[in-house]
Amino acid sequence: MKEYGAAIVLLFLSFQLFCCAGLMCKIGSIRHSRDPSVFTLNQANVQKCREDANYCSAYMCTKVGRLGFTQIIWSCSPNNDTSPACREAMNKLMEKWTRKKGHQCRCHFGEIGQDIGNEQFVLPPIPDGLMCKVGELNADAIGKTSKGLCMHDDHYCFMANCTKGNEFLKIEWGCTDYATLTNINAQIGQTAKAPVECKAIFGEKDLDYSNEHFTYSMLAMAMATTTEQTMPNSTSIITQKSSTTVKPRTTTNEGEPITGYYAGNNARGMRAMFFMEKMLIAFLAAFRVVFADL
Repeated sequence: MKEYGAAIVLLFLSFQLFCCAGLMCKIGSIRHSRDPSVFTLNQANVQKCREDANYCSAYMCTKVGRLGFTQIIWSCSPNNDTSPACREAMNKLMEKWTRKKGHQCRCHFGEIGQDIGNEQFVLPPIPDGLMCKVGELNADAIGKTSKGLCMHDDHYCFMANCTKGNEFLKIEWGCTDYATLTNINAQIGQTAKAPVECKAIFGEKDLDYSNEHFTYSMLAMAMATTTEQTMPNSTSIITQKSSTTVKPRTTTNEGEPITGYYAGNNARGMRAMFFMEKMLIAFLAAFRVVFADL
């Protein structure tokens, strides 16, 4: 998106945004996380916005799962666009800064010309857990599905086709902690009270309802292949035979501490974190100027 790229360029020109006379708004950010390697931020105060700012704004973003967090960013804006495009732009921005997917962001604004109109918006709680499509269909296509809250340690939504012996058992949608067939076979076999063999599609880690739009053709593709593949949308299709031992990874890129924006506890990391946080807040103001023309 050209406008998005232009906003990034404006980021480096926007440090003077809050030095000029204008609307008074709450400026800053609060962030809490379940991940102990993520620095807990709590910095906000009332500042003057640039003269073309008409609204005090607040951007709230959350993420579920073991690495779940919640963040609110208070800023200034020339407009009060609450369209889905604003939410999507914030989702992409948070993905870029945190290097994680699955954010749910919202854009809020005070009344036009109202000083400190964004003070009413507060930090939302960290989501309880992953949400997935859950349910099953038996051999007669009888069953039902719904939206369900997963266990605290679950990180993946899946769709699986399972057999018991030489007979079709069911198609199941649900949640799991590791994206391996060994894990799915054990999980579904426990409820079936018998050994089962499954083929499954897994959504992206810690992404709500990532199995909601999985289709039978996608599952059939998984059943027809014999190696691990990656769909264009980065959805993993895993079809190892159940006799293959697939050990869950105990350390992944998702589980490693993040450097830079989410710096560690050393002094350099702390300085970098505060600097980048200020850049993010300044970026939002510059971004709103460009975004108003979309």
